[in-house]
Amino acid sequence: MIPTQQTAAALVTAPIPWPADQGLSIHRRDRSLGTTLTLSGGIDFATAPRLERVVRDCLHASVRSIDLDLAPLGFCDLRGLYAFIDATWLTVAAGGRLRLESPPPVLTRLLTLTGTHHLVSIVTDKSIHGLPRAHLPAA
Repeated sequence: MIPTQQTAAALVTAPIPWPADQGLSIHRRDRSLGTTLTLSGGIDFATAPRLERVVRDCLHASVRSIDLDLAPLGFCDLRGLYAFIDATWLTVAAGGRLRLESPPPVLTRLLTLTGTHHLVSIVTDKSIHGLPRAHLPAA
């Protein structure tokens, strides 16, 4: 069957169901020594600007220690990866630090495949950049 102009137009305009269509939820919890942002849903081209805006708001409010709890994050594409790197650079430029806590496997894989894992601080339950927590300076 040869597609007609009408069927071709329907194929082009049909929505593609991405996992990130659930959107991105960001819950902010301020602590005495900084802020934790818990991300759930998906981060992609459409939702990454929201993370960047929230990080800028934290920095504008003089928060210099930001932890991103990524355990509930379900989806991340390259635009999401860039948002994490950009947020890290913004925070460091402001004299602070940003850590990615419990990144999901999809983000860990993106960091590894792109060789960008050295551009962010990654914290798991046991380590940060492979060092046991016992070897880290007290926060």
